[in-house]
Amino acid sequence: MAADSKEANAQMVQRYFTEVLSSARLDKAWNSIDELMRPDFVFRISTIPGGIRGIQAYKEFLRGLKTAFPDGVFSIDKQMAETTRAAARWNFRGTHNGEFLGVPPTKKIITDQGIDIFHFAGGKITDIWANEDAFGLLKQLGVFH
Repeated sequence: MAADSKEANAQMVQRYFTEVLSSARLDKAWNSIDELMRPDFVFRISTIPGGIRGIQAYKEFLRGLKTAFPDGVFSIDKQMAETTRAAARWNFRGTHNGEFLGVPPTKKIITDQGIDIFHFAGGKITDIWANEDAFGLLKQLGVFH
């Protein structure tokens, strides 16, 4: 499979959701991040103004996510891929057992959904634009009533 092919990009998206976001082991997630992402990778999401820049910063974000939701799992509903971009519609489910976005653990099962848009170059992910139901997430965490 050639780098930057539709098939390679679709496979990278699958690996991102299974090996990075849904992995129970951070060491395995770290290895996958190193394989899938460019060193200057950028993750953009509305709940973190300015986004997350660089692999190390993304690993720290993931550590926080996995601490907050140790049983968290992402699943892909729909996905499409092109030679330089891909998109995936996803669902998330996890138990809020650690601080997340400044909110102490609620012990509630939290669900979220969104669409991530991926950009690729040289066989690696250059950036991800995540669009999630931030209001619904914050409401479940008890920030809004």
